[in-house]
Amino acid sequence: MRRSKGKISKYRQVMRDYVSSRIAKWAHGCLWVIVLHYCLTDNTSLFANSAAQTEEITLVTQEIHYHRPEASQVFLLWGINGWDVVPLEKRPKGTIVKDNLMHTPMAHTGDTFTVKLQVPANTTINYGFLITRKLRIAYTGGNWDGDYHVTPSKDDVIKMNTSLLKAQIRSFIKRFNLWRCLLTVTVIGLTIWLSYKFLNLLSRPVKRRVLIIGVYVLPFVVFFFIGESYLRIRGYPQYVRTFPGQFENDPGGVEWAEHDPFLGWVTNKKVDWSEANQQGFRDTKDFSKINLYSEKIRVMILGDSFMWGAGVTLNENVPNLLQSKLQDRYEFFNISVPGWGIDQMYLAYEKYRKIIEPDIIILAFIDDDVKRVLEAYRIWERMNKPSFAVKNDSLIPRTSVSESQMVFNKFVRKSRLFGLFMEKFYLMKDARPVVKKIFLTIAKETQQTNGKFVVIRIPTQDYNNSVTNVNARIYNFENIFKGTGVVYLDPSGEITQIPNWSVDFYLDDGHMSVAGNQCLADYIFRNVFENSNIKRN
Repeated sequence: MRRSKGKISKYRQVMRDYVSSRIAKWAHGCLWVIVLHYCLTDNTSLFANSAAQTEEITLVTQEIHYHRPEASQVFLLWGINGWDVVPLEKRPKGTIVKDNLMHTPMAHTGDTFTVKLQVPANTTINYGFLITRKLRIAYTGGNWDGDYHVTPSKDDVIKMNTSLLKAQIRSFIKRFNLWRCLLTVTVIGLTIWLSYKFLNLLSRPVKRRVLIIGVYVLPFVVFFFIGESYLRIRGYPQYVRTFPGQFENDPGGVEWAEHDPFLGWVTNKKVDWSEANQQGFRDTKDFSKINLYSEKIRVMILGDSFMWGAGVTLNENVPNLLQSKLQDRYEFFNISVPGWGIDQMYLAYEKYRKIIEPDIIILAFIDDDVKRVLEAYRIWERMNKPSFAVKNDSLIPRTSVSESQMVFNKFVRKSRLFGLFMEKFYLMKDARPVVKKIFLTIAKETQQTNGKFVVIRIPTQDYNNSVTNVNARIYNFENIFKGTGVVYLDPSGEITQIPNWSVDFYLDDGHMSVAGNQCLADYIFRNVFENSNIKRN
């Protein structure tokens, strides 16, 4: 028994030695194979991955040219590798992020919009174009031409030349997809079939009356269908009136605006380029430190971005141009904020008239400022604003909305044509009475203090087209001032006679250029101040 155990242990030892020697020889042979392989081939790839990790990322410049003669303002909406947002320092100047999409304003040169993006090589750029302003229409939500992508490996330029109409048709077809088409055809077919069956059940005299009614109704149906299709294809924005309490202020709305509980918003004092004073207006003077004993005639200017001076420096806007001409006798106070309606201008007048004690009040408005009176929330600023209604010949603040109004709003939203009709209806029924009451209230109070009230209707870039001419009755208030002593000025007749006025006097975004501000300031100077004999009250 002891012998057998010894033999077994010796056998195990022999087997272990054998296996160990075989494994050692196999491992040794593999090592030589690996060494010979890297000696006979290019061994630089051995360190390729580590070198790539230490090498700096190569950036390429992708330039995009977007040819759009019909548009005057375009934003590039973009992202990388599936619409991801790039770090802040890699974004072009002016880029903002909305709904996790980067919005970059495109530079406008002639009929082409351009932008330059810097991204790592071989990165996929997803992009599209948001046309927010056409030459005659400012879109509420914008017209979309998108879902493009490119993967640049080196500096490159893309030139796109699709017409706006084609983009609008493509966008319309994409929204009005196959299932909607099938549903529409089915509904129309069922309607015709049911109408046929229904008519067969009627007597001949009744059937005749129904057919006569149908003949009269059919043109309206055809008109509605054609009008609705045209407005949708052309990208005409939806009109939905806003009401108090419908939305909440967006804290990250726009950089330049600061919420004001009384006025809605003023200029953000924390933004350096806004050049705002302590009250939130683009004026070098602090309104709380006015020299009440000054002999200079005080002029209060009420307005929106046109008087604020969007697109020009502080010294190039209308109030400062007038101040530089009349600094010996007059002192100007600029109470203007971009996006304001005439109702907000009125509230600012009420707030500061006893502080400034103006001798002359100039209220300068564009047609859109009348429309803004209808709204209790501004989509562009994403802030609530005060609004009024006229009841018993008094301005009453709008504070609530009824359930029926909200239901009606949802119905209006479904149709571009009906929304357009309701917008004009609201302008005549609600906006004009409010603006008229505001103007006459300021005129009465100014007359009581022996002051002077001047109302100026500023022409915009689209002032001489057919649509604007139709709207003239809505936005023109000259007739209400007869016998009130108010000076009503409309410089459009003079400005539109100047060659190339719509190009030389306006920027790409529709605001007035340096030359436009100078022309308007000269017009006001000649018609208000040149031969004025007004004295300090």
